[in-house]
Amino acid sequence: MKHAFLIIAYNELKILNILLSMLDDSRNDIYLHLDKKWKLNLLDVYIPKRAKLFFMKKRMDIRWGDISLIKLEFKLFQMAYENGPYLYYHLLSGVDLPIKSQDYIHEFFQRNYGKEFVGFAQGEENRTDCYNKMMKFHLFSKHLHNSNKLLVHGRTWLENILNKYLTRSSSIFFRKGTQWVSITNECCKYILSKEKSILKRFKFTICGDEIFLQTLVYNSPFYERCYNISDEYVSNQREIDWKRGKPYNWTIEDKEFLLHSDKIFARKIVGKNIDLALCIQGLLSKNSLT
Repeated sequence: MKHAFLIIAYNELKILNILLSMLDDSRNDIYLHLDKKWKLNLLDVYIPKRAKLFFMKKRMDIRWGDISLIKLEFKLFQMAYENGPYLYYHLLSGVDLPIKSQDYIHEFFQRNYGKEFVGFAQGEENRTDCYNKMMKFHLFSKHLHNSNKLLVHGRTWLENILNKYLTRSSSIFFRKGTQWVSITNECCKYILSKEKSILKRFKFTICGDEIFLQTLVYNSPFYERCYNISDEYVSNQREIDWKRGKPYNWTIEDKEFLLHSDKIFARKIVGKNIDLALCIQGLLSKNSLT
């Protein structure tokens, strides 16, 4: 059974093209969303020769922390699910790369079939952060990065009023973690069945993309199938460094670390570090990394 790779890309065409070329395997189908704000010539996007590439035709304007990202993820999962079934659905950013060969990836997920590769953030700090994002009102999240002082002060004033006099109730226990996951066809179907209720509850919240899928999985039988519930990045099989960045951008100096990692994907590698991306691509194309 094939795998579906769902890619959310905002910029960094050269890295995206390397990612697409590395996923170019007849056992893969690729679903690609290019942010509406990104002005690029579609003819410059790498077209795989073996994998099937599906563009999301209606491009969305995605903003950090906004519910638009949740809506996009639902659309990507739905688009792929309708063409499935797939063994696994892998959600990736356009600046992620596999750090294992395609043979390794397919063998690993076949061997661990039935496991859900969803990571859960640990610790009291994350529980508090989750509470603040979900149980308080957050307005105009689409404009969080807008520096207009009038808008910022107006939003803060309205939020303070709402959160002083109104209380959001919920019978659900919220959990958070990185949005980048690899899930089974059964889990994908379950998540899609909850789209309406999720979009309703996640109105006027912030960074819900880090919370909605983890919350659904945690409050379902799929939680028992998670690969590792105590280590977020072992569970989702992503090599992500939050200690040196938000997240840290891997460089050529990290080559040996990534080459010997036990994870399957690395996030993130940007254009200024394309030498690292080309190095990994070259090694994998020679089947020297397994």
